[in-house]
Amino acid sequence: MASHSNAEHEEHREENMVTYTVVIILLMVLLAVTYWAYTLNLGAWNLPVAMIIAVIKASLVLMVFMHVRLSPKIVWVFSIASFFWLVLMIAGFENDYLARPWDGNYSHNFLTPEAAAMVHAQ
Repeated sequence: MASHSNAEHEEHREENMVTYTVVIILLMVLLAVTYWAYTLNLGAWNLPVAMIIAVIKASLVLMVFMHVRLSPKIVWVFSIASFFWLVLMIAGFENDYLARPWDGNYSHNFLTPEAAAMVHAQ
């Protein structure tokens, strides 16, 4: 019975207050870096820089505040699978968005010919 309670205690580990404090400070620093990067004109690099900072912040929250870092390996598997699914959903959205015509007149693709004629008549 004692070995069972020891195994249960070893499995249930928690972060200490120092870790939480360090992560909060890091998140605040990354927030300031996000704002600083927003004020810069990086051209085509604006989105990649913002996404890199966002992924770092999300990883910190996931690992520490959602307790994935000290969880069993199956939690890691599902966390990675969920992140991969999110990446697939965003990529699918971007693929659909970028595949649309840029002439500003794409509503006719989704409407019947009569409805499209009414939209163009307005």
